[in-house]
Order: sequence, then structure tokens, then C-alpha cells
Amino acid sequence: MDKVVLLLTEASLETVPKELLNDPVIIRDARRRGVNPRYLILDRARHHRAMTRLSNAEKRGRPDILHQALLLIQGSLLVRNNMVKTYIHTINDLVIDVDPEIRPPRNYENFIGLMSQLFEVGRVPPVGKPLMRFVGGIDYVLNTELPDRKILLDDVRG
Repeated sequence: MDKVVLLLTEASLETVPKELLNDPVIIRDARRRGVNPRYLILDRARHHRAMTRLSNAEKRGRPDILHQALLLIQGSLLVRNNMVKTYIHTINDLVIDVDPEIRPPRNYENFIGLMSQLFEVGRVPPVGKPLMRFVGGIDYVLNTELPDRKILLDDVRG
């Protein structure tokens, strides 16, 4: 079987946008987590009140969906047998290379901490072999992996 390349596109993973950095909801959450607000991961469940004034707010702030997808994908036998390679394309057009050896934290709070570190440092862990790192755009994935076939899935809601 050929290797399957999964590119999770437009994942709702991003840090808090500049226009929300001074919002009391954001400041309070950043203090509680001990994180610089610039590297706080936007989360609809925690930042709903602040997000109401964002454009495309309905598509943003859902890292929980990515967390569940990564748990499912990275925990599969296909990944363990090196038959799947995963990339994440964020809503802000960043691409994350996910090493097949990574096992995402099962705890959502730990996952959010890991994503904050990724946005702050550019890779996880900060030293040693990167298990997650930022790479070029979608073209990087297509040129690096050179897939024979491409399957694009579109969300076709009514």
C-alpha cells in the first residue's frame, strides 16, 4: 500500500488575533494559563465573548476539533506502520509537519499548551528532534510528498 498523505486544511488553530489582545477575556485567560497573550490559542469555548467581533468567527477558535482528529489519526495502526503522513494547514495559511512518532496529549489542556509552544518557538519540542514544526505552505507539502493521487474533500453543508 502506498503512503497516504493527510493534509488537514483550514484547521481552526491560531493564536489570538492582534485586535483581541487587549480584551479582558483574553487577558484573564492568558494570566490564568501563565502564557503571553500573543501565544494564547484562540478557543471558542473560552473566548466566545471576545470573538463576536471577529470576521469569519464561525470558522475560528475550534482547536478541539483538531485535537480529536490528531488523536484519531496519530493513534492509528497505519501511522504506527509508517503508512500515513499528516500535515496541518491552519486557517491563517500556516502548515505544520506532524512527525508520525508524535502521540498528541490526550488531555485537551496539555494539547493547548503544546500548541502555544509551537506558535512561540516554531517547533515542539524546542530542542532535539521536532515532533511538530512549521514548514512552507501547501506547495511545500505537494512538492515534498509528490503524491501520485490527490483527493480533496470539501465541506458541503446544505
